[in-house]
Amino acid sequence: MKIAEQRKLGWQKNANEKWEYNFSDCTVTDQGIQYTNTTGAYSLGFETHFLDHVDVEKTDFRHLIAVMEHAPKETYPVFIMNLAALLYPVLQCAHAQGPNLWIYGAPGSGKTELAMNFGTFVNRDKSRAETESIFAANATTKILIRVLQQHQGLNLILDDVKKERVSTQRDKWRKNVDTLLRSVFAFRLTDPFVSKNTGNGNAVNAGAIVTGEIVDVERSTMTRTMFLNIENFIDTSVGSEVIEALQENPEWLVGAMVGIIRFLACQWNTGGVLRYKERFQALAREERPKFRKSSGQRPGNLSAMMLLCHEILHDYAKKIGVYCSLQGAELSCVVANTEDMIASPEDILDTAFHEVVLQLNADEAKYYLYDSCYVNERCLEYGFLMPHNKEAIYIAEIGELPGLETFSSTDELLLVRRDIFLEKMEDEMEKQMEKLHFSNLKLKNNMIQNLHNRGMIKGKKRPDKLFDYCIWYPENSSDDDKCQCLVLNTKHPDVKAKLNLIKIEKEDKKVCVDNLSYWEQSHVNENALFKYSDCRKTIRKAISYQD
Repeated sequence: MKIAEQRKLGWQKNANEKWEYNFSDCTVTDQGIQYTNTTGAYSLGFETHFLDHVDVEKTDFRHLIAVMEHAPKETYPVFIMNLAALLYPVLQCAHAQGPNLWIYGAPGSGKTELAMNFGTFVNRDKSRAETESIFAANATTKILIRVLQQHQGLNLILDDVKKERVSTQRDKWRKNVDTLLRSVFAFRLTDPFVSKNTGNGNAVNAGAIVTGEIVDVERSTMTRTMFLNIENFIDTSVGSEVIEALQENPEWLVGAMVGIIRFLACQWNTGGVLRYKERFQALAREERPKFRKSSGQRPGNLSAMMLLCHEILHDYAKKIGVYCSLQGAELSCVVANTEDMIASPEDILDTAFHEVVLQLNADEAKYYLYDSCYVNERCLEYGFLMPHNKEAIYIAEIGELPGLETFSSTDELLLVRRDIFLEKMEDEMEKQMEKLHFSNLKLKNNMIQNLHNRGMIKGKKRPDKLFDYCIWYPENSSDDDKCQCLVLNTKHPDVKAKLNLIKIEKEDKKVCVDNLSYWEQSHVNENALFKYSDCRKTIRKAISYQD
């Protein structure tokens, strides 16, 4: 008869300094499973299953992969959370974050069933009422703290979050959800959990899966979480079949996870913690630039964590000789959805600016320089003006232009028609707000000032401490024919990308008059109607604008 006994759960090092993982009823090492005469709240179970079958872990893994391949979009991100929770020694070593996943969808869509059957693998041979891995969102905070700290390398499921109408109940749920996600993310209890801790220290080595409606938590908390939308998953034939398969065969998930734990123990006994740490850091450096600047650090780290788990899973599959067709793209979609969920007004402005700038109908200023027959002065061809059929004009190598030799040759300008640019920005921002369900209707107010504050356009400070942003630029030789322009910041990454495209299209911008045809030379002479004094004056003023 097994007796209840307190054991140090999770990853431990034995007397031989070898990694092993302790459950309440057994220990998993790189050599296999050793069941003990103890029991507890976090038992692996299935002792007979492991002892009576050959290659049981390989067989279970193959069955599990086959099930997930039918619905990878919903099942793979939830399953991979088991692996992410086990990686806490690596993630802590890399100063990374703990894994949080929020499963949401229509009422009755199978959120809890998906979390229970794919997101936790302890006590799977017991009824749901006997497991502590699923926890009601409105339960006692002290019990939540105790259970959270006991989940060493396991996922705690916070179930059935709702938008309560009663304020006291709503505030309690909100506090529990908010503090749970922050604590898992930080690998330690955070306020107000710390104040209600019963003396077990502040360490947290668990993952968290939240199911239910998305409640009004802090935006900073949402940036610490991944969001998975399963829509009406269980109402589909595939969804119901997938859930039913794991309900009838829970040993498939258990056996697969035992094999993965053994694989990790083997890797970590040969320096794998350091190798995985370095791999995570390399992935994070690659992933962060792919996300919006205002939140790129956390989504980039989330993506790196998920991709590291994906690589480990495929390494394990290759080691045991099981083909796995699951793609990292299924995990990347979750992070991309997360980025949309945590979008800020700055993100919408950044995205709109990126799209509008890259689509600008722009041209590089063409200029043919020649010596006048009457005075020692060089004239400019009319193509240097803002073309009527263009939205922007790029002026490069300003230091080489006559009358502007005092400026460095690295100076360059991108002038964009103000009205057209702002109209396109408003249209693109409306698209982004609709896509992200963003209801801030005031977002388009003070757009020029916001563009300047974000370093996208330049301006000139006035004595009253306000800024001038607009500048008049000639469209032809007439003094009155000018267009109002904004000066884009050529140091901004999106503007740099646009300039590179313009330069590729116009590599032959500098044309020597001697190489022109007779008609082209006549064309230059006929249209050299001014000494570009207006252009030069505008360019000199534009250069004085600051970021």
